[in-house]
Amino acid sequence: MRDIKRIYLIPVILILLSLLYPQMVGGDGGFMVNSKYIKGDISDDPASPVWEQIPAIQISLFSQVRFEPRWFDGKVRSISVRSINNGERIAFLLEWEDKTEDRKGDGFKDGAAIEFPVGKEKAHFSHASRMEQLPGGKVNIWYWKADSTDIKDMNAEGLGTLAVQQKQDVIGRGMWSNNKWRVVFLRTLKSADGNDVVFQPLEYKDIAFAVWDGSNGEQGAQKTVSVWYYLQIDATVNRMVYIYSAIAIAVAGLFELFIIRRMKGSEKGILLLILLFAALNGCAKDEAVERGWSLYHHYCISCHGNKGRGDGFNAAYLDPKPRDHSDSKEEYMATKENKQLFDAVSKGGRGIAKSQLMPSYGHTLSENEIWSLVAYMRTLHKNKVEKVSLKEMEKIEKKKTRLKIEKINISSDVESLSEDISRGERLFKEKYGCYACHRIGEKGGIVGPPLDKAGFRLNADWLLRWILNPQSIKSETTMPNLGVPERDARFIVLYLKSLKGA
Repeated sequence: MRDIKRIYLIPVILILLSLLYPQMVGGDGGFMVNSKYIKGDISDDPASPVWEQIPAIQISLFSQVRFEPRWFDGKVRSISVRSINNGERIAFLLEWEDKTEDRKGDGFKDGAAIEFPVGKEKAHFSHASRMEQLPGGKVNIWYWKADSTDIKDMNAEGLGTLAVQQKQDVIGRGMWSNNKWRVVFLRTLKSADGNDVVFQPLEYKDIAFAVWDGSNGEQGAQKTVSVWYYLQIDATVNRMVYIYSAIAIAVAGLFELFIIRRMKGSEKGILLLILLFAALNGCAKDEAVERGWSLYHHYCISCHGNKGRGDGFNAAYLDPKPRDHSDSKEEYMATKENKQLFDAVSKGGRGIAKSQLMPSYGHTLSENEIWSLVAYMRTLHKNKVEKVSLKEMEKIEKKKTRLKIEKINISSDVESLSEDISRGERLFKEKYGCYACHRIGEKGGIVGPPLDKAGFRLNADWLLRWILNPQSIKSETTMPNLGVPERDARFIVLYLKSLKGA
């Protein structure tokens, strides 16, 4: 009899775990910066032991390539972020690897910044976006520089508009030790200054980051930046766990009273197996969504936007515009099956008879990674749709192969190759949609570098290898492997080598 009662505890545990799982992994599976509530005072000491008790989120950084002077060689590619608040003040700890302490002397200095939009108007994550015909709102920037003892509290509404506030509200300091920077930013939650960001408990706030590595010659716009993340501020110690526990126990009790007690022994065993499979299935999906979120923010948001609305910073330069994955403009995602979304990512727009500006990722990502992207895309809209199944998630990873490429020979007299150059231009513009990311003259996107003067700047052999497999040269690049045949790639190289600028 006692063993049977113990069996009844299994659905209680499963239901409890299913309710508590989001709480245990941080609410949104690491999709946001969560400012944990603590009791007591908060200091700006980067070595304070309180930080070791706070979970960190890893933020990816990318070279700033949108604005002049563009920067393609950013060194710091990720930072760790923690945040705490006590109901009155809020603090952020930024950490990143840096083998040189660029604080003293006449060279460039290390630095870091946190950026928030001021008001409700949308802004870009690099000094807002009131520039290049893109509307945008004001941002509040907290800037730390290694050779200073102060944090600068600033505002901007676009490049060239950066201004230091008269009233400085942010304090903090940095500490370099064991080849790592730890920098704390500290301010009150509320502010009467209209130029300051105001924090409200439980409100979602956009937040972005930037880092400068002095030893890498980084200054001004030459830096690495993040996309927008969400910031959520805990108001008090989260007591919802206890409420969820009580609800879980009550539901489990009713479940046992009305269902399990009416079942026979074999039926109970089958039901328990179903519950166990459902719990494991839910955990696997959460893991897939989290992986898909990371991939989406690495490869997709420059065009599709942070929330999948088709409004990324590159979208203003594209025609047709990127697809809205949130269904905020039209019902699209809810009408598509998972396999259709998989094919769109894998084959690109050209492969499904849509816009060639959508690149293909079938040669860049494994099938498993593409299914993870599909799983995350399903979370961007609210319509009821087909779910990504475990069977789909169990695809085998693709093996990476090394390229063996013969040296490319290009005549110095490009005029004699006019027909081949014209063919390369057509491939660049029409077949592979390179305009989606690269700008030539007044046309094209701004995700990748402008190619007006590629003939002067880029080596032909390197170009060929890059087009055929960019990940073999730079594994973390956002440039996809488009599966370009070597013959086509050689024509594209000829075209690019003919570009000498105005």
